[in-house]
Amino acid sequence: MTTKSTVQNLASGFISANTNKIKITAFITENYTRYATMLDANPLGKDAVVPTIQSETDLVELWNLISANPKDDDDRKKAIASFKSLMNRVTKKVNKDLDNGLRAMVVKDGKLVEAQARGSNSGEGGEGGEEGGNTSTDAPMTIKTTPFETIATLTDMIEGASVEQQAALQIAIKALSI
Repeated sequence: MTTKSTVQNLASGFISANTNKIKITAFITENYTRYATMLDANPLGKDAVVPTIQSETDLVELWNLISANPKDDDDRKKAIASFKSLMNRVTKKVNKDLDNGLRAMVVKDGKLVEAQARGSNSGEGGEGGEEGGNTSTDAPMTIKTTPFETIATLTDMIEGASVEQQAALQIAIKALSI
């Protein structure tokens, strides 16, 4: 038999969980938009590795905290699956809004990477992995630059860029300056 206090606790928990989901969705949207805008404005192309910016660091940290939840293995697995689904849905929508040609994103090896396409092999022994993987057969080009050098390059690109490109470059510069 269910008591009135049980029903009240369930309702309170549901409201808290829903409020938290709204806040996490906004957090992912804001940080991923900043990150994706930086990727889109990257002078070396979308496949080049860009310096880690705070928005990526924050998303990775949130992922790590959820996946490291020591409470219960089943609870942790459910939380990871729920967060991964939310992250996929939000990043896919942001990518569509930015029309940048990227798929949904996941965290892998401490970095944001494109999620593995359904039905494709991640190249890791057929292990589908919880975090997905990059399905590209070409390894991304790694360029070691300081944020200052990247800002200088982006600043140089503003001249001659369209108004939309200038806005994206300015957002990217601001994100690196933080």
